[in-house]
Amino acid sequence: MRTRVVAAGLTCAGILGACDTLTVVDCPAYVPPAIQVQVVDSLSGAWVAEGAEGFIAKGEVSLPLAIWAWEVVDGVPVATTLAPEGGSAGIYEVEIRRDGYRDWRMGGVVVTEGVCSVETVELVARLQPDPSSVS
Repeated sequence: MRTRVVAAGLTCAGILGACDTLTVVDCPAYVPPAIQVQVVDSLSGAWVAEGAEGFIAKGEVSLPLAIWAWEVVDGVPVATTLAPEGGSAGIYEVEIRRDGYRDWRMGGVVVTEGVCSVETVELVARLQPDPSSVS
């Protein structure tokens, strides 16, 4: 299912130039996440999204992150990216946690509204191994 968005705007070039008064955009029913976070080991560059957890928060609203994307490595699917279901425009705090690594945080992540929905912000969380968790 697609949604049709009609953007009424007026753009004119010059005093007597041509004006565009109506733009019609077909929007997919799919709503992209506000933020996607690729999760990698900072030393090896290996994907470590599997087993990681986190959230995005805007004010009092917090959305959990779940595995969003995979990549096939040596014939095996490996989780690469975490994302929430949905999200809206605003300024977010992002946090990722995974056993064996220091917590990763980023604040002030700005998500803007696009024509059909939010413009997804793509981040890379380079998790640093936590020496205190090594036994």
